[in-house]
Amino acid sequence: MQKIDYIKDVIKRGDKGSTRLNSICAQTLNNRNEIEIISQGIGGLAVLRIPEDYVVAVHSAGGDPKEMDLRRHTLSLIDKLAYDSENIGAEPVAFADVVDSNTGHSDMIDTVGYALKEGADKHKVGIPTGENAILGNRVNCEANVIGTMIALLPRSKAEELSSDGSLFFSFKKNGVSYAVFDPEGKPVMINSDGVGTKTEFYERSMNYKLAVDDEAAMKFDDAVKLGARVRVSSTIVETKGNIPIDEIIAHAESLGRKNNLIAIIDEDKVGNRIMGYNPCADSYNLGGSVVSTIDERRLQNPLKPTALDYLVAITAPIPNPRSNGITDKRKVMVDIFGKNWHQTEIGKIFLQYLAQPSTILYPVFNDLIDKGLATSVYHMSGGAFKGKLAKPLSKHNFFVNINDLFRPDWRESALIGHSLMPAEVAYASFPMGNDGFITTSEPKQATELIKQKYGLLARVVGPLEHSHRGWSGVRLIGIQGSNGEDVYFSGKDK
Repeated sequence: MQKIDYIKDVIKRGDKGSTRLNSICAQTLNNRNEIEIISQGIGGLAVLRIPEDYVVAVHSAGGDPKEMDLRRHTLSLIDKLAYDSENIGAEPVAFADVVDSNTGHSDMIDTVGYALKEGADKHKVGIPTGENAILGNRVNCEANVIGTMIALLPRSKAEELSSDGSLFFSFKKNGVSYAVFDPEGKPVMINSDGVGTKTEFYERSMNYKLAVDDEAAMKFDDAVKLGARVRVSSTIVETKGNIPIDEIIAHAESLGRKNNLIAIIDEDKVGNRIMGYNPCADSYNLGGSVVSTIDERRLQNPLKPTALDYLVAITAPIPNPRSNGITDKRKVMVDIFGKNWHQTEIGKIFLQYLAQPSTILYPVFNDLIDKGLATSVYHMSGGAFKGKLAKPLSKHNFFVNINDLFRPDWRESALIGHSLMPAEVAYASFPMGNDGFITTSEPKQATELIKQKYGLLARVVGPLEHSHRGWSGVRLIGIQGSNGEDVYFSGKDK
């Protein structure tokens, strides 16, 4: 695909939020010849081709927390990322951003977007992707911007830095954590995300490290949807007050080892730029990126469902809310039980559910894909049945009548009931007891592997059908919407 055609197309589609930000940042992709556009659109894919004499160095940073001018805050991030690459003898090539804002206002988006472009053009780097999130009063300024850089490190220099001669290692210099890996000729991709407002539940439970799982679930599970293999997870923890950063780092590193990847985390003490559940509470925020490799064969043959497939639902034995619709849940808990609800007996029972970390589906998805037992995979973080399931199925012209879904935890149902939220809104926003889905032509083998090897629950919820008679996406049989009919998501943009 011609890069210039893609850039023009993205700019033309720019309208709100993430799309607007992407439309501005897409203009930086011509800054580097190493960037190749594979697919267009929201959720499109750009990869980097790494020259043979180089390996990849990855590191993250946040904008200057003392800089309250948003443009200068954003520019300071890119200057730091570029400097940190050059400080280890690497050449900065491309970075991904995470923008956490108070309101998501269009003027803020433009300010950040054009500052990102200005900084990228200055340092001759590209911005292949990014993440834009509205965190409301958790962000105590216009926005906080962090980024993760991919840099080219000469192979000879990497060998000098390696303590054991391997080209898969991490190290720290001048307070900055770096991860290095050899892509072995494979294309390299990056995707980003953050935990969002769920960190408030961990602040209330004082079990801070579990937010690492939520961030990993979103980043890892997004990468594996494309059939990519994560090599590095790089995270910035923004903190205010006394947050046990060593505990968080140790948990992230352990999670990395379990998944055969390098996990690096750096703390950014941002003070009053973030806010907890009260002005005096210690608070924190996590965001960052994963850098992965993907096979050429997979690039040419993306994962996609087939006409002979069944849809299988997957969930964990211990229910969790993933990271969806947390702002709504935070508000309802205060409305029902008061500002310090976590100190009440019933509030503690709800907190056991709300502060349960997301199930990371990356290892089971990888295993199923490698064994040919999954033709496509879907996870329910950052969206739910409408955007994360119906939309991709509809894109491939499939429709599923879904029966026998896993049911939501009683505390989820109670919060939805208090909000008087109709089912079609709840299932569009929340996982409702379902962590993820796969499509497979071997449902018996797939469900047995999921249950026996990974200890998860799995069951067939319906066969795939070609879109017909105007139907596409998913219909949830037996789950009644406000119109008295089964909840239905076409997956089509309206």
